[in-house]
Amino acid sequence: MDYLEKNKKLIYIIYIISYLSLLIGFFYGEDSAGGAKKDYILTQTMIIGEGFKLGIYNFLFEVFPIQRLQHSPFFYVLAYISQKFLGINFTRLLILHLFLLIPYFFYKSLKTKYETKNYILIIIPLIFFLSPNFRSIAIWSGRECISLIFLNISLFYYFKFIRKKYHNYIFYSFLYLALGSYVAPEIGIISLIYIYQYINLYGYKKIYTLIGFNILLSVPFFYYFSEYFNFENFSHPIYYNLYKNFPFFFSSLFVYTVPFIISKNLNEYFQYLKRYILILIIILVSHFLLFNLENNNIGGGIINFISNKINLSELVLIFSSMGIMNFFFIFRKYFLLNIFILIVLFIQTSLNFHFFQKYIELTWMLYFLLLFKDEKIYNFLLNKKFLIILFSFYLIYFLASLLLR
Repeated sequence: MDYLEKNKKLIYIIYIISYLSLLIGFFYGEDSAGGAKKDYILTQTMIIGEGFKLGIYNFLFEVFPIQRLQHSPFFYVLAYISQKFLGINFTRLLILHLFLLIPYFFYKSLKTKYETKNYILIIIPLIFFLSPNFRSIAIWSGRECISLIFLNISLFYYFKFIRKKYHNYIFYSFLYLALGSYVAPEIGIISLIYIYQYINLYGYKKIYTLIGFNILLSVPFFYYFSEYFNFENFSHPIYYNLYKNFPFFFSSLFVYTVPFIISKNLNEYFQYLKRYILILIIILVSHFLLFNLENNNIGGGIINFISNKINLSELVLIFSSMGIMNFFFIFRKYFLLNIFILIVLFIQTSLNFHFFQKYIELTWMLYFLLLFKDEKIYNFLLNKKFLIILFSFYLIYFLASLLLR
């Protein structure tokens, strides 16, 4: 990787080209992920256009509570205020530029976690510019763009706390996580990981101060949702959504384990499957006994999309089972800790009735490269084969998305 050290200017040029590609996508209305433009139009017409006719107060306390929306209202308030002063197009352009904070703070988190100045880390965030889902939320002002900015800043301070042991950093981390949660409440569950790591480092010293700080940050949110949010609008309970989305989650997760598997010693992987073949059979049989995937044509992830095309729904169950096996092949060293973090990721991405690939797409790198624990992850980042596979996957994914839309 000395080549990268000697060609810093080339990397900066690639970043500039990547940024310009976003601007081109903005002006030409690119929607490589599909659905982002439609969501934006619906947001503008049905939510902002209609919902704010009588002002912000009426939207928050009269309009939003009776609508069947499973999102926080605060992003729409921010968008409405910005559009009122800056206009619609300039607000979109502003959010696109704010999006650049995501790869920046992701890189800062990588550098802080692994305590290295290795120049290879600076190329990893280029994936954000190739990912159809990231490009689409940047170009079409997805609410996830704002929540992921705050989440990445939060993770940066979290790893600063882990490395420097300076208590103010953990409070900054929770502050930015809370701000992100006001836009996308589902990311708030990551606070469980922060609290666990804090207790692991310091026991219960100052934990009550930390919990009190979080309660203080959460009071306006919980007050609003308890008083004004109509949970009867949800057609299915959350536990049913988690059950229904289980195979979609793990079959989608399987996709992101592939670069790790291929870049390792494949003989070691097949030996692992051979050693735990009985467990694989039990998982597979359990899938077929517990889950019925008929008539699921909305969402479900890329594996479900392919299975619907070839009329073979069992494919999802097979790849879901393999997703579980692949995950523990990569992260089996700190077994209980990584199961705990995996449960957090599962709940965060599977609360809604419909599961979409983008729910994992937008956060998998944060979990795999930052939150899951395994010393070998850094070796993957330095592995030329791994990086070639990863970038090739996203380049093909991006080009295919453009051609097929």
